[in-house]
Amino acid sequence: MLQCVKVTGLWAIEPASKEPIPGDLGLVMKSKAKHAAISALLEKPFHFTDKPLIVQYDVTLQNGHIEAV
Repeated sequence: MLQCVKVTGLWAIEPASKEPIPGDLGLVMKSKAKHAAISALLEKPFHFTDKPLIVQYDVTLQNGHIEAV
């Protein structure tokens, strides 16, 4: 596994702090002023032949932290 010393931020899965939707959880960055990353392996190879790969996410400021939903 590739390791990067610079990426030391911690994540948690929890509801929004403001106006939470019941049962809705988000990925919340728990470390202040740290680099953080998240990744996942694809189940099968993606070939850029006839379709683009689109990755979409939302970011919300929550209690002084950035929340990626």
